[in-house]
Amino acid sequence: MATVKLLITGDGTDKPAEFPSGIPVPPPHWSNIDEDPADDDTTFIETDDTLTLRSNCFLKQTLSLPAGATIDKVTVLARVRRAPNPTWPTTPTGDVGFLIAGVDYFSGVSIDPPSTYADYTRDFATNPATVSAWTESDVNGAEAQIKGNSSRVWRLGLYYYSFYRVTQVYLIVTYTVPVVVKIIGEGLTWVVY
Repeated sequence: MATVKLLITGDGTDKPAEFPSGIPVPPPHWSNIDEDPADDDTTFIETDDTLTLRSNCFLKQTLSLPAGATIDKVTVLARVRRAPNPTWPTTPTGDVGFLIAGVDYFSGVSIDPPSTYADYTRDFATNPATVSAWTESDVNGAEAQIKGNSSRVWRLGLYYYSFYRVTQVYLIVTYTVPVVVKIIGEGLTWVVY
């Protein structure tokens, strides 16, 4: 099996409650999560103190596999942490997935980040829209999506918030290239394409 990394290249479909503008810099949102390697707290997207569930969709590099290759799985990687309250931390939650033909598909496995950045991966063995094996055109037609909320705790007469901070998102496509057997003379020669 081989893999290819697809980096974020642009903002995708607008969502009703996107990550807030201006945290830490104004949109476009994608430019805050597109770098490789991650720049952590230099650029990121982050939730706010409204406790609103936020969600953003992103475009990514075009997938182009060798002829005859089959996709084994598509993995979404998100580098996230909770921020910024160390006094009474609470843990915000989030998830990753896809927007396909206007429908949201998330992994269903929450990403509950610690106070330092960590990479989280969620695997999609099949196209969630069709529940069939991914095709190259399926991957190219799907927008990567991340969602997150904020959390809060009441202590000593005040609310303390922790925000969901995302510094990097990309896709990893795992694929298999067929092995072709050619008979040459009296023996077998394996040729891998």
